[in-house]
Amino acid sequence: MASRSLLIFALLLFVCLLSVQTPTSTALVAAADDS
Repeated sequence: MASRSLLIFALLLFVCLLSVQTPTSTALVAAADDS
């Protein structure tokens, strides 16, 4: 259960970082999709 809420928290944090650093995260997502 704790790991599940931790995962949700990590997702929210990731989304926040996405909106803050759009170009950087877009490149990261592109790299992740490439591999």
